[in-house]
Amino acid sequence: MTSQLTSERRIVFVDIDGTLVNHGSPVLDSARDAVREARRNGHLVFIATGRGEADVQPEIREIGFDGEITNSGALAHIGNETVLSRPMEVADMQFLINYFEGRGIPFLVQTHDQTYTTEAAKAVMLAYDAYLREQLTPGNELEEVHTFANFAAGFPDISEADLTHAAKLVFISEADLDMQVIARDIGDRFHLVPGSMPVSIGSNGEISPRGINKGSAITEVLQRLDIPAQNAVGIGDSWNDVEMFSICGEAVAMAGADEGVKEYADHITGSVEEGGLAQAFARLGLISASVPG
Repeated sequence: MTSQLTSERRIVFVDIDGTLVNHGSPVLDSARDAVREARRNGHLVFIATGRGEADVQPEIREIGFDGEITNSGALAHIGNETVLSRPMEVADMQFLINYFEGRGIPFLVQTHDQTYTTEAAKAVMLAYDAYLREQLTPGNELEEVHTFANFAAGFPDISEADLTHAAKLVFISEADLDMQVIARDIGDRFHLVPGSMPVSIGSNGEISPRGINKGSAITEVLQRLDIPAQNAVGIGDSWNDVEMFSICGEAVAMAGADEGVKEYADHITGSVEEGGLAQAFARLGLISASVPG
């Protein structure tokens, strides 16, 4: 079918991993063009990611966005202006570090400025990167800039972290961890999101202070811009996107999202490889394009 352009100005919040790009894949021309055309049509487009600000690659920012929500809602910018900064209490982050260190569970700490890692977490990421390479067919290499190996190589050791700017803790393990036990142990002042990293083996998740998520950051951005939530669109694929879905007037889940995540969405679009982001933009009337019916 062919989309009809909407005359109503919208603001779109786009997740990165599993939505804009996949692990090891470059930004598709269709996704890049969709974002740029939507902005030319008068709409606002923001990144809304669990990544730290320092972990957003230049080629993603070169697409051109009106702002960013990073660290799963702990930091937000409109243009170059910081409109939201909510670091975790140092004592709370130290509690989490002690908890995961005491149980031998590999982890990373994301701050507003950098991501820091334990040697064990770096080893898990390197092992997973090697596993992915083994699955590739000849001629289908991973783009180095997007690999776990590349990210891991750039992360300083956890001992160098300035916890006064820490936003969240991410754990990653080759073992199957009981998320309910972890959630019970860390208590109600934290919010645990399972499966926040694009890793298909073992267990992983992220932990933020209760009440800090993509949805709460989007609420702040909408208030600053005086845009009603009904004019907002959230596009994502992970459990850390469900609060975003609940705030935005329309929610779009990618084809690869967990079935439980899809239940929170109003629409389902194609996968990253199928040009799902551009399909969603077209179906919502943000751009003029023919999409599969």
